[in-house]
Amino acid sequence: MGHGASIRHPKLEDGGAVWKLVKETGLAQNSPYIYLLMCDQFASTCAVAELGDQLQGIALGFYLPDKEQTLFLWQIGILGTARGRRLASRMLLWLLEQKKQEMKFLEATVTPSNTASRRLFHSVAREMGAEITEEPYLTPDLYPTPEAETDLLLRIGPLT
Repeated sequence: MGHGASIRHPKLEDGGAVWKLVKETGLAQNSPYIYLLMCDQFASTCAVAELGDQLQGIALGFYLPDKEQTLFLWQIGILGTARGRRLASRMLLWLLEQKKQEMKFLEATVTPSNTASRRLFHSVAREMGAEITEEPYLTPDLYPTPEAETDLLLRIGPLT
């Protein structure tokens, strides 16, 4: 896939490496258990980018049970050493291509200050020829910590 990185669905055995990559990228790190589950039970809605035998990026998602044909992208991250290769957009476009028969919308939450992620999703929407909307979703008053920033809900679609 150009730039030497290949993109594929994760396997159960990738769970530990995904957990480590999340920590290295500065994403909110959850328990190793959830990453093992994502790489096994939700593998078809996730993607990993690897160079040789090292993971360079992850895109973790799942279908929303109450929103038919909507894939929610939970976390996406690229190692600092792999940035500038469009790996995030390549993983996301690859994943959308894999699921194009089953989904019409992609959703994700992003803080207003995360301009890189917002640019990524707007770029993917343009490339897919789809609309994108942003609206406040998870507001600071919902969090138990006072320093929380509002999460915007980004919705791309309908995808054709």
